[in-house]
Amino acid sequence: MNPFRSAARRLQARTALAVLVLVVAAAGVVAGSAGAQQAATILEEANAHYTAGEWAKAAAGYEAALKAQPKDGRAWNRLGASYANLKQYDRAIAAYRKGLAIGNNPIVMYNMACAYALSGRPDSALAWLDRSAEGGYNQPDAMESDEDLASLRTDPRYEALLEKVRIGAKPCVYSEEARQFRFWVGSWDVRTLSGDLAGTNDIRLGAGDCVMIENWKSMRGGTGQSLNFYDADAKKWRQIWVDSDGEVTRFEGTFSDGSMRFVGERVNKKGDRIPVKLTFTPLPDGRVRQRGEFSPDGGTTWVEEYDLYYSSMKRDG
Repeated sequence: MNPFRSAARRLQARTALAVLVLVVAAAGVVAGSAGAQQAATILEEANAHYTAGEWAKAAAGYEAALKAQPKDGRAWNRLGASYANLKQYDRAIAAYRKGLAIGNNPIVMYNMACAYALSGRPDSALAWLDRSAEGGYNQPDAMESDEDLASLRTDPRYEALLEKVRIGAKPCVYSEEARQFRFWVGSWDVRTLSGDLAGTNDIRLGAGDCVMIENWKSMRGGTGQSLNFYDADAKKWRQIWVDSDGEVTRFEGTFSDGSMRFVGERVNKKGDRIPVKLTFTPLPDGRVRQRGEFSPDGGTTWVEEYDLYYSSMKRDG
């Protein structure tokens, strides 16, 4: 036996086997790619049927697509909606459950509640509405007008859940703490104690009533803006003020003894840090008093900087 010839034959055999493995693998990749492309085409067609409201065709398409892509949560959710529109509520619920197993979407929980309500199972419907509200569903107007939930509206539990969704949508509207400074909202003439006009100030609500945005215009020509909000984590009010001279003041405060009381630190253009106080008090005649103080000695003594009175041009809030 020629050892060199035997080694060459073994090398040829290994080479042939390696080529065969590569060919088979390549064929698998091509087949997989074709399968993925086919699934994508089926899903695209199902989406078109869904948009057109062709529920039976959409359901059939999503069923086919999900056999190839079973982790597509959106497709499961749309399959559920398609079955719900076909009044096949048990199938809809089963599809929604598959979608929720992939991602806890509060909209899908809401849709689950609708399917249970339409199938005459109010307890399950209300339970899923509650889970949806807990999960972050925040569309009270849609909930209130949704005919799918009409059968639930005489149940007192429904009203409680609707209120829960309203609170979730605009928590600052319902928060007692977040409303403490609301007396300052409005468009104001701002005058000194002697009645001289010092400037105008416009304070508006923003971000779902969670912030108060101040726009100040001084009679001397300067301007300034502040952002005011209740920090629920720290249980403090915060104000960040910036004026047209580039000075920044940061305050934190609480509402006590009938006034909003801030303490903070002003940083002037020289970089000096000056302790400051700011007090807002609603007056019986509808005006608001704003008193500013600063400390020239690091907080040991305090000097009044201004004493201003807001008279309403137009009150909001």
